[in-house]
Amino acid sequence: QYSVNRRSMRCTIILCGFFLLFTDQAVSGSFKINKISCKCLDTNFCAFSKCEMNVLRRGVSAFNMRCEIYKKPITNIKVHFELFRKSNGYRSFLLNHTLDYCFYMRSPTSYPLFHAIHKTFITFSNFNHSCPYDHDFVVNNFVYGGNSFLEDIPLPNGEYMLVVRTAFWKAWRMEYKIHVLRTD
Repeated sequence: QYSVNRRSMRCTIILCGFFLLFTDQAVSGSFKINKISCKCLDTNFCAFSKCEMNVLRRGVSAFNMRCEIYKKPITNIKVHFELFRKSNGYRSFLLNHTLDYCFYMRSPTSYPLFHAIHKTFITFSNFNHSCPYDHDFVVNNFVYGGNSFLEDIPLPNGEYMLVVRTAFWKAWRMEYKIHVLRTD
């Protein structure tokens, strides 16, 4: 079961490598988070009491989120990531992957790309341990400060949207849309 996930992860890494070799637009740059939206797909399961970006100072925003979970404990979590690039609307681009979050938290190095992304906000959240989860999901004052592996991802400049869907017990319950701007 997990060999399929590892195979698709290898394919993603190989695609990133080819993209780096064959594009002249891919350079080191910076990401700026423009907007984040949160949506509960099953209102009997959860509700977002907070999902907002607060401006701290010019060019610096903090993300705060609180998702109240009504059915606890959670022992089965799947997370689906899909990256879109804006080009006459948002089009699927480079990343479309689903992982078993409970397995990932037991062995984070088995998903190196997701682990690099997760490390940027793990200290600001309370979903930083293995299953089961018997509490609400909270992110407090997450400020993306750069200086991470993400700055070196070979992506061309432009607007991107990362859609993260979360399934609990094989039913999609939450969706996050993260809009970012990539610049030199």
